[in-house]
Amino acid sequence: MPRSPQQNQRIKDERRRQILDAALKVFAAKGLAATMMSDIAAASDLSYGLIYHYFHDKEELFLTLVERALQGAWRLSEEILTQPGTPWERLYLLCAGMLEGTRSTPEYFRIIVQAQLSEAPSSAVRGLMHQYGDPFWNNITILIQQGQEAGQVVAGDAHELANVLNAIIQGLSLDLAYDNTDLSAGRAAFPSVETVMRFLRPDLFAHITE
Repeated sequence: MPRSPQQNQRIKDERRRQILDAALKVFAAKGLAATMMSDIAAASDLSYGLIYHYFHDKEELFLTLVERALQGAWRLSEEILTQPGTPWERLYLLCAGMLEGTRSTPEYFRIIVQAQLSEAPSSAVRGLMHQYGDPFWNNITILIQQGQEAGQVVAGDAHELANVLNAIIQGLSLDLAYDNTDLSAGRAAFPSVETVMRFLRPDLFAHITE
């Protein structure tokens, strides 16, 4: 009995997901320049020709993953920005979501860094950075400014504080991507949201300025 159009679409969607999941791990480990489509085919357990049926080349695959990562972060910040609660509570939710993403799939953060640090980022990558990356960090800055106005976040340049938070998250993601050691086997525990956000607390620095 032939498959229905819905069944065919589910198979196509599953294969596309399988290819993207495999490509994410390969790109994170080897980088765009050193990755070959045959590497992705081997990692996905699909044929070399089938990969080209879904993606024209490795650049399209890489760009798709970069867009997925940036779009996901932006959507998270958009949702949290409009939620009820104090600025600190919303900052906490955003930081918790970022940390969860870092811990579950640090590879996404690593390919973003690769895209940013490449010698000549493509116009498509730059476009995605402007489309999703800039609004994402603008939302973080807005939350920090709102927290400062409410007396819940330490005084200072909000953009600078947002960059510090970015550096912490990226550093944790790179650490996890490079080190596959079990966290329970002697490594320092993955930091909590409270630990990561401690530098934003105004009371932490009160004694320094007194």
